[in-house]
Order: sequence, then C-alpha cells, then structure tokens
Amino acid sequence: MSTISLPTSCLLDKSVVREALRGLVRETLGVPLLPRQGTSLGVVRALIAYGGLLYITPELWHLRERPANLTIASPFLAYLRVLRPGRYLKRWGRRLTEEGFSHEDALILSYASFGVTTQPPHYLRNRSCSVYDQSHELSHPHR
Repeated sequence: MSTISLPTSCLLDKSVVREALRGLVRETLGVPLLPRQGTSLGVVRALIAYGGLLYITPELWHLRERPANLTIASPFLAYLRVLRPGRYLKRWGRRLTEEGFSHEDALILSYASFGVTTQPPHYLRNRSCSVYDQSHELSHPHR
C-alpha cells in the first residue's frame, strides 16, 4: 500500500501567509477565493489538521500583532512559530544571493537551513518550505 507522508514542520514564506489570510477574509465575507488563496489556505489547513509545526520568519511577526488580523485569523495565527537566526544564517543568505537567488528566496532558504526556535526542539527539523512564487506564476500563466 502506498501512503503519502506529510511534513512534520513547514516554513511558510510571506506570500503563502498573506494569501492564506486574504483567503480567510474572503471566506468570512462569502466571496469566492482566488486560486492562489485557496491553495495557500488549503496547505495551511492541511498542515494544521495533520499536527505539523508551522514556522514563519521574524519579518512576518508583525502579522500576528495587527489588530485587523486578530479577529479573523486568530485560530490560524496561533499555530505559527517564529524562527530566530541561527549561527550561519546570514553567511548562507549572502552566499545564496551571490549565486543568483533573490534576497527573499535566500532569506527563506537560510531560515529553512539555519533557523532556530525558542521552543523544543531548538533547531528546525524542517521537512518542507512552502512558497508561493508570484514571479513564476506571472512568467508561466498556463500552469
């Protein structure tokens, strides 16, 4: 029998979090979700239902503190944990940008590789990284 194993932890980039939050707002208002909002919200809900740990970078912490987000998104935001920069994070990010990665992509990959948490386990056992690359979507509209 073949089974699909879901990740035990997932680092979400700002596009996934933003689109999931927009999807929650549209859902609350009874407005149909855009495809990227449905996909992002579906991924986040599946990971929460499975019991996976969801991580964000410190740059996204402000999402948890916005009063407008709290009423609609509080159940979702409660599952997000913030990573802190680990020992080699900045160096790895710099090397990735030197290799041609965008600053944002290098930052996400660096946190996935060297992010640490304040809660056990203190290092990220990251099994996946969820990103929504809008430049890819625009350059390949047929996908």
